[in-house]
Amino acid sequence: MKERQSLATHKRFALSGWERYVITAADGRYMLIVEVSCTGHKETVMIAFADMKKNDVAHAMGFRRRFRHSTILSHVSTEDGYITWANPVLRAAFVVRGNKRHLLFACPSLKLPDGRVGLDVNIILLQGIYEKQNKDMSLRKASSNQRSCWMGTITGMPVSGTLRLGEDMEAFSPDSAWAALDWCRKKGRVRLKKSPVLNATGIHDGAACSISLAMTSRSGSGERHSFISYEGKTYNLSGIIWEAHEYDGLLNAEIHDDAGMLNIRFIPAFSNQTEPSRLFGRVSGRFCPSIGKEIWIESFSGFIEERRITGATTCID
Repeated sequence: MKERQSLATHKRFALSGWERYVITAADGRYMLIVEVSCTGHKETVMIAFADMKKNDVAHAMGFRRRFRHSTILSHVSTEDGYITWANPVLRAAFVVRGNKRHLLFACPSLKLPDGRVGLDVNIILLQGIYEKQNKDMSLRKASSNQRSCWMGTITGMPVSGTLRLGEDMEAFSPDSAWAALDWCRKKGRVRLKKSPVLNATGIHDGAACSISLAMTSRSGSGERHSFISYEGKTYNLSGIIWEAHEYDGLLNAEIHDDAGMLNIRFIPAFSNQTEPSRLFGRVSGRFCPSIGKEIWIESFSGFIEERRITGATTCID
């Protein structure tokens, strides 16, 4: 499509952006966050393991210098391709082939919150639900000729493969964990805007439910719309209202919409000390769509993160 060609052939500005995978255990024990980003003169790979029982997070991160127009990212996350990374701290490979995403990474010296040492992951994410919607997906760019930004989200991907924590190995069954992908590609003077966003995943009636709620959501403003994704359906939300206050130094948030369909609460447990800052906790409440059945959100694992983009259009898959 023309937009994709424009992003790939834009000569004046270097391509930047990120891909972030969030893998959540169905029983809520842990969250894995894997992120590849390319900004300015730096390329970064970050892996975080959040132990929701120990209320602590371990992370490994690697940096390397980026040359003027080089990038480890493909031009659009939906294209087939691969990324590889290796340094003394972590090794990683990301492969996209058709409707499968293969993630391999190892942090042999990473000390986990429970004291075990070493993290190895070899998993395949199946984006079958996304592929059914791919025909209707549109990628659009901002109106200015000097900037363009594409964003996308893939949710509800079942996970298969293995996870090693220290000396303990466990295999993923189709319903033991779910994954979501948030990706962005931008070119030109598109600025990062800090605005809290709540991301959470959990299980309702045996199916994955993913939540992404921005503190502000204004059509055409360049921010991603707030949404809830469940059983292959994406419910876009507007008029999101955050009522936030601090308790024991952590941010509590009650979130609802002006239509009365959404009413949830985020209860924080712990935070990390790296950028971007994340506050981990549990999400509970309910969502009553105008069409469809009521969804109860019961202690979903989630986190609040401050990172948004201005000058972008939204693509929810």
